[in-house]
Amino acid sequence: MRAKGRALLLAAAIAAAACTAAEEDPLARPPADPLDAAEVAEAHVVLAGAGADVPATLERIIRGGDHRFVAPLLENLRATQLGLRDGAHYNAEVVALERLTGEAFGSDWLRWVGWYAATPLVAAPGFGAQKAALFARIDPRLGALLEGDPAEGVRVEEIVWSGNAVDQVEPLLDPPRVAAAEAAVPDEEIVVGVTRGDEAVAYPLRLLERHEVVNDRIGGQPVAVVHCALCGSATAFATGAPGGGRRRLGNAGLVYRSVRLLYDLESLTLYDELTGRALLGAGAAAGARLERLPVSVTTWAAWRGRHPVTGLVAPGEGPRLYAGYQASEETIFPVPPAPAELPPKDLVFGLEVGLRARAFALAPLLEARVLADAVGDRPVLLVATRGELHALARSARGGELHWSPGAEVRAYAGPAVGLVAGPDPDALRDAEGGIWRVDEDALVGPSGERHARLPGTLAYWFAWAALSGETTLWP
Repeated sequence: MRAKGRALLLAAAIAAAACTAAEEDPLARPPADPLDAAEVAEAHVVLAGAGADVPATLERIIRGGDHRFVAPLLENLRATQLGLRDGAHYNAEVVALERLTGEAFGSDWLRWVGWYAATPLVAAPGFGAQKAALFARIDPRLGALLEGDPAEGVRVEEIVWSGNAVDQVEPLLDPPRVAAAEAAVPDEEIVVGVTRGDEAVAYPLRLLERHEVVNDRIGGQPVAVVHCALCGSATAFATGAPGGGRRRLGNAGLVYRSVRLLYDLESLTLYDELTGRALLGAGAAAGARLERLPVSVTTWAAWRGRHPVTGLVAPGEGPRLYAGYQASEETIFPVPPAPAELPPKDLVFGLEVGLRARAFALAPLLEARVLADAVGDRPVLLVATRGELHALARSARGGELHWSPGAEVRAYAGPAVGLVAGPDPDALRDAEGGIWRVDEDALVGPSGERHARLPGTLAYWFAWAALSGETTLWP
């Protein structure tokens, strides 16, 4: 009992110390002597390059401990490195960053932005407009995309330029298809399969790597099929608009927490490719989302076997653009530190049910094959009976690159329990020996009972943890 009591006291002391440390974090407190509204407006003008007295402005910011200007200084750091600014005060601004934060990252922009993502910092009022004006120097359309209001919890400071102009990576619109019997692709070709109504279509993953967005119609309904190689995801969204119209999605040329952003050509709203959440622009403040659809990442042989009359968008010729990235443990853009339960680029299958999110580590899920679990208080059943997918490409030096784009995983609303893998990958067996069919839109029991399909997505752990909110992890 004494040992237990000491352990409890020690735990309480550690918790109290952690709370005290958090309370003492100077970046979590308001600035000691912040600039007033007129000074803030003038500081933005000066730091944007339209004012002459940069040293005096920096000294005032530092003297007042106004850490709201960390974000503008980080934008200036990157803009100077990209040649968008003359860099006359580059060193002074780096020094100002270090004095405001107590960090010593020098001119390492990637490290600064990764650090910023884990802080409670907020930007000075008017920062969004200044950032939009800066990005407009790269591409006026980039500036226009940054002019809207952000969704709750979204910091415009964490939206970074991908290196591409808007739609420089060209999205496809209603691409032609070939019938399954005429498709000249190998059985092991990895595809993203989508069904709507009675129609099924397969989109080769290497096609999606080159275009990222395919605006299409399936079963007479508008959809967008999307791939983000940076976060390892393939998703599909319903893109019908009120009044029978159609919402077209494009490549924004922007990245948020290493997830590429889409934009709606009609409203200039920015969405993340992983969850379909509106981050900036029309509907963002109201929490708007694109409607996600179930997809299957699988082989052409497996998809064709399930859907003999499927259409296929031909992949065309071209190298695997992200093979080196996918085969490595590295990330390209800044990301907040991922929870340590998994390595950042381990694949998970992510589900959102209502306001709850849960990630399923792919490797143990493939071992389980069939898993009954819950997202919040909603029972779910996951089926992963075909095993891991494997991809191969040639490196720039002629060697081979091997990686896994995931596996064919389907999720269904519960409460179907006690099911195990059946006689083939598309069938499950219950305790009485009854056979359940693993269909695209529902899990169908031997008596016709149906459990609806849920739209989950494969993704790297770092991306799902950063964008899905407070997710839980299985196991």
